[in-house]
Amino acid sequence: MINAPEVLSSLGCHIVIKKNPLFPNYSKGSDIDVIVGDVDLAVDGVSRLYYSKYSLAYELRITKHPLHTHIDFIENDSIHLRFDIISNFNFLTKIKLSNNFMINIFINRECQNFNGYAIFFPSKIDDLLIRYIEYVEYFEHYSSKIKHLDYILSELTPQEMPHFFKYLHYNIHIQRQQWSKEDDQRPFKTINNKQDCFSALQAISKYILTRLIKKVKTTVFSRNGL
Repeated sequence: MINAPEVLSSLGCHIVIKKNPLFPNYSKGSDIDVIVGDVDLAVDGVSRLYYSKYSLAYELRITKHPLHTHIDFIENDSIHLRFDIISNFNFLTKIKLSNNFMINIFINRECQNFNGYAIFFPSKIDDLLIRYIEYVEYFEHYSSKIKHLDYILSELTPQEMPHFFKYLHYNIHIQRQQWSKEDDQRPFKTINNKQDCFSALQAISKYILTRLIKKVKTTVFSRNGL
């Protein structure tokens, strides 16, 4: 097995995002999403570790894409464990993050010790913001991304919600898109006018309200022993 904290430590300045509950354990074929300060330094660090410790058991494949890099440990021609590396959020098409967010996420990151290695994670509010932007970015095409909205609602208390939405307001900007004829051929359409936006907000608000009512009822019943 790969010592995931050891590999993460070799990446240098890093933040593990959307932490899997199994971490530092993992299932074969899974991936770990990581923000790094410098992609080239991260690749150099993991390469040195690989040749000193893992080269006999695994093949190392490093694939650099324009906006992210895959570091794959290969076993029997299959991905044993993937580290999906980014150094910014420029891949987003629906949301643009404020210039300060990348600075703040590193300032606010939190350290946990695993197997003697210092591993960094985003603060709670930054973790929730990242999950929110992934939900917005990909839900149109992948309905499974609703899990991020569910996670946000399960983690936020009613008292924390105003601060979270204010934090969203300061850090994200919706990127407007120009409607084209090609979009008519798509099974799903993006938001292109005020009416579409209003309808989408209504649907999201209804979903959030339903979840909050359910959460409050559960809390009240549990307190009353029902």
